[in-house]
Parts: sequence; C-alpha cells; structure tokens
Amino acid sequence: MEVGGVVELPGSPGGGAGSGAARGGGAPPTAPGEQSAPRESTQPIQLTPCEQNFFYNVETRPAPCGERATPAEEAEDEEVPAIPPISAADIASFLPVPPAVTTEPAGIAAVGMPMNTVTGSSAHTVEGQLFGLPVSVRFTPAGFRHDFGDGTVRTVDTGGASWATLGQPEFTPTPTSHTYRARGEYTVTVTALYTAVVDFGEWGTYPVLGEVASTAPGQPVRVVEVHTALVSRTCMEQPAGPGC
Repeated sequence: MEVGGVVELPGSPGGGAGSGAARGGGAPPTAPGEQSAPRESTQPIQLTPCEQNFFYNVETRPAPCGERATPAEEAEDEEVPAIPPISAADIASFLPVPPAVTTEPAGIAAVGMPMNTVTGSSAHTVEGQLFGLPVSVRFTPAGFRHDFGDGTVRTVDTGGASWATLGQPEFTPTPTSHTYRARGEYTVTVTALYTAVVDFGEWGTYPVLGEVASTAPGQPVRVVEVHTALVSRTCMEQPAGPGC
C-alpha cells in the first residue's frame, strides 16, 4: 500500500554534502566518487487523512477511502421469520394425549341414580415442526365435554374426582355425574378441550386461537333398574330369586 507524504533521507539533494556526518552518530563520509548508502529514517511516516482511515474487510478487499468495512461479527442479523396467527387447524398434526376416563360404579349405572365420571388429564408438551421451524406445543386442559350417549352433552371445567376423594357417599351428585332415565346400553365419551401455546424458541411463544380437542375412547355403561324387595335368600344363594 502506498502512503502519502515525503520522507527526507540523509544525503539526499538539498541536504548538503556530508550532512549525515555533520549530525553525528551516522556512517563515516564516503570517498570521493563513491555513492553513499541510504540510511533508515528516524522520522515518522506521514499518512494522509484518507490513508489513516483505510480499513480492510473480512475478504481483505479495501473498503472505500474514509469508510470502515464491516467485520464478520457485525454482519447483518438473521432475518426474523414472519409468523402468522396460529389456529387449531395449523397444529392438527400435534396430537395432544387423550384423557383417561373411568366411571363409578365401573361400567354400570342404575336408573334414577347418579353415575360418577372421572377424567384424568394434565398439561403436556408435543414437539414437531410448524411453518418450517422446530417448535414445541404446550397443551393445557381447559374443559371437558361429556357425551353420555342418551342425548345429554355437557361441558364442565373439571375432570372430576371419585366419591371417596370428594368425601361423598356413593350415588350422590357430583359436577361430573349423570343420571340415566331408562335402562339400556350406553357409551360415555369424554373430550378434553385444551388451550395451546407454540414455542418457537428464540422467536418467542405464540398462543393458538381457539381450543384443541382430544377425545378418549368411549366407555360402555350398562344401565339397569334397581328394585327393593324383601327376600329370604340372597341372589348368591338363590340366583333365580326376585330381583336377581
């Protein structure tokens, strides 16, 4: 790289013959007709303002005079992906875990008496890809829709609990119980309704519009009539007796 300014060397024209020796500390005078060898200058090299601001970028290509080149660590930030509003349909491939459903009494109910339903579900995470980016979807149960198979459909905000856990006697009403009015075979179907949040990592988290439904396998229930009768023997002793 060339530099601006002029460096005056001892013995150069205009400096006078023997000027190097006169200053002392230099090489001895040369013989007549013998050219003196140039000495290293002790004067600082003078740079023009343009040369003082001359930089090189990471490709060792000179930057324009007076401008600083951009180093690798100052490169432009990675473009932030455009993430649109997310609906339940967008995360259809992320299947939340179906709830676990039990009834009490197990698989049987009496006409005119409450049957209790208990549904187990908890928050959980499912990983995958959305809009071409790796994500994790957090599902949190927000409600439970009960279809009791007799035309009754009810949604509650709890999965319920057993009579023992609630401290209640058997065959008493609970927030998740149901009373059948006719005997027969029914199927109880419970659908867990989840809210969801999508985590894009460094790009942040985004809530899903609406709820995501996950339905448990149906539970068969046999509804029977219960009659009270005064008998001399139990059904174990007399299976064909009244009410057996």
